[in-house]
Amino acid sequence: MRPRSLILPLAPVVLALALRPARAPEELTTSVDGPAPQFLTRLGSLVFFALYDENAGGWQVWRTDTTPTGTFAVATGLGADVELERVGDRMFVGTRGGLWVSDGTVAGTRLVRVLDFYPTGLKDIGDGAACYFSDANGALWRSDGTAEGTQLVRFIDPFFPLYDITPASITEAGPWIFFRAIDGIFGTELWRTDGTWDGTRVVGDLNPLGGSFP
Repeated sequence: MRPRSLILPLAPVVLALALRPARAPEELTTSVDGPAPQFLTRLGSLVFFALYDENAGGWQVWRTDTTPTGTFAVATGLGADVELERVGDRMFVGTRGGLWVSDGTVAGTRLVRVLDFYPTGLKDIGDGAACYFSDANGALWRSDGTAEGTQLVRFIDPFFPLYDITPASITEAGPWIFFRAIDGIFGTELWRTDGTWDGTRVVGDLNPLGGSFP
């Protein structure tokens, strides 16, 4: 006969499992068998993160305030790519085919503008004044979170099929925004912009024999 000491301790466990309330459907995506939270990004007292579920339209953007009721999805079915960037008091989200913005609520999460590319390299500029990003194929863009304020800054023609993202490494320094870009004349060099087409130019041909790859 099996010793009673091995049987009795199981009773409270079985009872607890039987009485445990069923989880809501939205909670199932955060189980140990579900998608893993990725791209954690803080916005004030909230933390945004993304989950990928191929059975539910791809990427989902969630937010949490560390409580069960304050943890929920603000956007779902975002497809195969996603990128998060805090810009002031808003979270910008790049997806394949569009740029989104969220204040942490479902009602305050919206598609800013439909785009025919995946906005990547999202970067907060001016402490929340704008979000700069790349189409990865020569075009530098900026957005203030409105459709009309989401505009092309400049297209820098790489002149050949690419195997690298351009523009890339967007960085703010003083009144200028610096970035790396591939150009058919200079190769891969350092560029700067003031946010206008005419104010976007190569800093210098640092390597006349080829790109300097800054």
